[in-house]
Amino acid sequence: MIKELALWLSILSLWGSGPASGEEGRYFRVSRQDPRQCIAPSCDRVLVKEVNKPRTRCADGTWRRECYVGAIDFSEAGGIPQQNEDFKKEFVVGRGLVRGILERRATDAGREDSVLVVHETWRAQAQAFPSGALYRVKDVGGTCPIEPCEHIEEARLNTLSKTLIAEVDLLASAADPERVNAGYRALKQGSVLVAGSHQAVTGPAGKSKSLVGSEFYLIESPAPATGQACGGKTGARCPPGQYCEVATPNACGSTRVLGTCEVPPEMCTTEHNPVCGCDRETYSNDCARRRAGVQLDHTGPCTKPASARAPKR
Repeated sequence: MIKELALWLSILSLWGSGPASGEEGRYFRVSRQDPRQCIAPSCDRVLVKEVNKPRTRCADGTWRRECYVGAIDFSEAGGIPQQNEDFKKEFVVGRGLVRGILERRATDAGREDSVLVVHETWRAQAQAFPSGALYRVKDVGGTCPIEPCEHIEEARLNTLSKTLIAEVDLLASAADPERVNAGYRALKQGSVLVAGSHQAVTGPAGKSKSLVGSEFYLIESPAPATGQACGGKTGARCPPGQYCEVATPNACGSTRVLGTCEVPPEMCTTEHNPVCGCDRETYSNDCARRRAGVQLDHTGPCTKPASARAPKR
C-alpha cells in the first residue's frame, strides 16, 4: 500500500496535478511567439509551457508540449499598468516567468480564446539562456556551527519536490554584481527563482549540494512591501515601481542620509504649494514631486543650483 501511494505521488508530481502545482502554483514560460499573429516586441499571442514539465495542461483540458495563449491578463498580478506592460515585453521573448492559470474566456467577437491569467511576475536578471531545472529557493536560517550547513530550502517548481541544500551560487549566472547582490538580499528576505544544476559540496559535517544558477528571477508583482531602506552609503535601490523618498531637505546626492522606498501617488490635487526637486524642477506641490519619483531639495520654487541631482525613477 505504501509503495502504491508513493507511485501515485510520483505520477502527480510528474504531470503537475499535485497540491504544490495546482491552479495557484503553476509556473509558465513562453516557448515561442505565434509568428502569424504577433507584432514584436509586445504580443499576447504566444505559446507557453509549464516549467520542469514534459507536457502542459492547456485551457481546454488537453495535455500538450505547449499551449496556445490568445491573451495575457495581468489584472490579478497587482503591479502598476506600466510595470506590467514593460514586463510583458520581456516575458514574450523568454526573459521572464509567471505564476498563474490558463482558462477559456469569451472574446468580444463572441468566440472563446485561451487566456493566461497572471498572479505573479518574475523578471530574468542575467538575461541569459537558462539551463537546468527551475527551483524556488529561500534562506530558512537556523544555527549551523559546522559546514556544510543546509539552510536553503529548495522547491522544484510545479512539483512536490522540496529539500534542504547548503548553497546557492548566483554569481555563476554572470549577472551584473548589483543584480547578484539584489538576488542574495531577496534570498534572505523572501525567495528567488533559480534555473541551474547541482554540485556536491563537502565539509566536516559531510556532503550536501550547491545549486549553481545559470539564470535567476526576482519577483516584480505583487509589488514588494514599501518601507525598505534605500540610498545612503549602501546605495540600495528600490523595487520596480517604487522610488527612494528622502524627507531631509537639502540632501540631494548625500550618502549620509537614508531614504525609504515608496510607491508614487497616482493622482494629486491642483493645490499650488511649490517645492524644488533634486532634478532642479519646480513642482506645483509635494505630491506632484513624489508622483514624479524625485527627491526633495527644498520647499518653495527652485532658485539656485542644487548640490547634486537625483535621477528620476
